[in-house]
Amino acid sequence: MSMFYISLLIGVLALDTTIAFQVLIAQPIFSCSIIGAALGDFSAGLEIGLMMQLLWLNIVPSGATRFPEGNLASMVICAGAILFELPQYPNMSFALIVLVGIAVSYVGMRVTIWQRRSNDVVFGRVLTAIEAVQPGKIVAFNALAILTYFLAMSLLAFVSLGGIKLGIDYMMPILSEQIEGSARFLKPGIWAIGITLVGRMIYRNFIKKG
Repeated sequence: MSMFYISLLIGVLALDTTIAFQVLIAQPIFSCSIIGAALGDFSAGLEIGLMMQLLWLNIVPSGATRFPEGNLASMVICAGAILFELPQYPNMSFALIVLVGIAVSYVGMRVTIWQRRSNDVVFGRVLTAIEAVQPGKIVAFNALAILTYFLAMSLLAFVSLGGIKLGIDYMMPILSEQIEGSARFLKPGIWAIGITLVGRMIYRNFIKKG
């Protein structure tokens, strides 16, 4: 599957975070597994999904909360790792991919905020359509809001994956075994941070309150 089509898949899965579906398929453990399967490496997708799930588990996208788009970031990281991770320099290439993913999470947050503001305008028009008993316009305005978010997230994913590819190509000539060795603790470190965050969440919400 090409970068274009995987970006569209990410756009569809990202809808589940706040704007549509709400069946949890945007959660990293599910979305990354789906992306891994689509790219022919389900096991890598599942591994990255579980790793990312631990990092973002304590973020609840409810109400008007502002939060980094961890689901989108996880999907970009997963797709980038499967498509572009260098077999000879897996740690350094994964480090770049994670950095891009973190940036994506904050850009995605701004996109979500913009979407919420634009939905205020759409909501006003939907109310007018309801008062005028125009069901066709109600459906059209809702579809427009969903389509806009889908296109925005797909474009962000496509640009991010393109950035990862350019970054990997730029890094290739300057990488070495010594530099690669300095990043060998990256993945274990991410696992450790994720497990610590989940442990803290369990303690705060269940043990301490109990």
